[in-house]
Amino acid sequence: MKAKVLGNTLMLIVVFSLIGGFLFFVRPVKAESQLDQSFIEETSNMGGIYPDGCSYAAQTFTAGLTGTLTGVNIAITKYGPTSGPLRVAIRAVEGGDPSLDDLAYKEVPVGDQSTDWKTFFEYMVTFTPGVPVEAGTQYAIVVSYPSGGQGTMRGYALSGTPYTGGDAWDGSCYNIPDYWVRHTYGDWFFRTYVSTVLSINIDIKPGSVPNCFHIDGHGVIPVAILGSDDLDVYDIDPNSLLFGGLAVRVRGNKGPLCHFEDTNSDSFLDLVCQFEDDASNWVEGDSTATLTGNLFDGSAIEGTDSICVVPPE
Repeated sequence: MKAKVLGNTLMLIVVFSLIGGFLFFVRPVKAESQLDQSFIEETSNMGGIYPDGCSYAAQTFTAGLTGTLTGVNIAITKYGPTSGPLRVAIRAVEGGDPSLDDLAYKEVPVGDQSTDWKTFFEYMVTFTPGVPVEAGTQYAIVVSYPSGGQGTMRGYALSGTPYTGGDAWDGSCYNIPDYWVRHTYGDWFFRTYVSTVLSINIDIKPGSVPNCFHIDGHGVIPVAILGSDDLDVYDIDPNSLLFGGLAVRVRGNKGPLCHFEDTNSDSFLDLVCQFEDDASNWVEGDSTATLTGNLFDGSAIEGTDSICVVPPE
């Protein structure tokens, strides 16, 4: 199958990682994240993406680490007039196929970088707050170019299927119900990065907007760790929690001053803890505060929320 350029339609050649011998511009991945899955073999068998908003390329992969997927590494080359952006999404896998719903997505500006199809530009596409992933579970990187043009999207890879944790796919919303077609000749190039610190959602002073408090060193600051499908708050070790460096208040022999309630009415129990205030811990103008801790199994957790620091009168 040969790629076609229709009129002045931009063609993108997408590679999900590093191709030896070509030129790259790279943004570094966050220091706390680590390389998890990748397929980075070289090949000259390249294919194109034609932007029509209804064609997709996907690579499924099996997470090797439990934690938070913070980003994926992709590289693109293109020729012809440009418009953007490129859309990169993470999806679940259902019945072996990439699902039709995004867990997270980001639109990447393409820009007028090159008209030479041999020059690749590498991007670290990051997701905030990230996507919770579990080791042994399959997910999908899904790439599309949503604006303008016509045509099909096809992958490029080596003969065979050297990445054993997933497959390359073509997708098109014109082909319902056979939305996804699996490639039998190889895989897309990709890298995934995972932080083993589990990203959680917190609410400082639940029910209060904005989250303001006086820096007088008196009393406690309540913080709710929000439960979800991905987080059972009963798994959290209250003794491990620190909020901006502050410890949970302890009630004599009764242990940490924490309780369970559904603070945001989403049918999931939340863990609410009271943290000992310390005036020296805050500075006027501070705008965020972070809670850290561990689950009982030792997994690290971290969440950040906005704050409003009110100076003493």
